[in-house]
Amino acid sequence: MDSIKKISFVIPCYRSEQTLPLVVAEIREKMTTMQQYQYDIFLVNDCSPDGTLEVIRRLCREDDKIKGIDFARNFGQHSALMAGLRYSDGDYVVCLDDDGQTPADEVDKLIGSLEEGYDVTKECIPVVPGQHYFMGGIRVDLSGRTSMGQLYAIGETACNDVHGKNRLASNSLLESMVFANNHILL
Repeated sequence: MDSIKKISFVIPCYRSEQTLPLVVAEIREKMTTMQQYQYDIFLVNDCSPDGTLEVIRRLCREDDKIKGIDFARNFGQHSALMAGLRYSDGDYVVCLDDDGQTPADEVDKLIGSLEEGYDVTKECIPVVPGQHYFMGGIRVDLSGRTSMGQLYAIGETACNDVHGKNRLASNSLLESMVFANNHILL
């Protein structure tokens, strides 16, 4: 008999005292429909100046599946992700934003695709992008050009239609690296 697989959620937290409980609630709700998996949640406080740390402490007291990590100073989102990854021990690790922008309720599609044998190093995973990627943004071409002369937009501000099926995780850094080669900094 196969052992029960575990999903670890890693969430960098900064100025998220209002949104973090909602994100955690969304994870809990989704995981009630995925009882074939165990899960835990790592909340990494990146020295947030608001009440985020107190919210993390409260959530940890309420649920032993939640672990808090607290930085002594602000190191940035990527360091917070790395800290969470360091402590996570899930068969799958899902990184989410603390503001609800990445859809925790789509995790079943991501894990289902991986269980079907999709190899994320070779092909896109067929998951639905976060709703905010369908809305707003500055329409740009594949070079990041807008309809206004000399105005370029890349990353989260751009709507460039290259988000693809694997948009559950943010591609901003990748897009920025790719598109940056095409631009001259003033």
